[in-house]
Amino acid sequence: QTLLHPTDTELKLDLQQLEDRLDILNIVIAREDAKIHLSRSNPDRVYLFERKGLWWGRSLEEEIRTELRVMVDKGRGIWSQLTSSEKTQLYDAIGFVEGVQRPEKPKQYIEHKVNFTLANCSLSLINRGKEILVVTLAQFLASVETRPSAKAFKISARVESFVVEGASAEHDLIPLVTADNILTGNTA
Repeated sequence: QTLLHPTDTELKLDLQQLEDRLDILNIVIAREDAKIHLSRSNPDRVYLFERKGLWWGRSLEEEIRTELRVMVDKGRGIWSQLTSSEKTQLYDAIGFVEGVQRPEKPKQYIEHKVNFTLANCSLSLINRGKEILVVTLAQFLASVETRPSAKAFKISARVESFVVEGASAEHDLIPLVTADNILTGNTA
């Protein structure tokens, strides 16, 4: 019923109470099962949707995934309330042409960008209550970008300060390695 009437708040609340008793895997299975049952009883309400996209975990090759989608009742959205002449006028105003594929994205287009920031980090190796090795990292920034049109990705990292200190014979910490403003980048 929720698939047929997605705006019914009472149904949504009932469904939410039932889903609160399930774990995420069973919720996903139940939702997909409901779509399959709906496609058998009302095949005109469910359609297969194919989506192209990159999958980060594998490669930069495009992957086509299919999923079941449910058509909602017409007459509820703004598009169903527009006449065909109003739709045509709107399409002309925004430059949309129905049935024409979108142009390819430029090679500089970044589809995904993931940033990781670590302000300060210190690691100490202690032997018998005394520090024998201390590694300190300050302002670590790393980023990964994907550029599907160029079939490329970029990984970059930056560290403001990196210090490795070791204990002397007198148990004083002395710098073994120090580096300031380290910058790396790699494009494949």
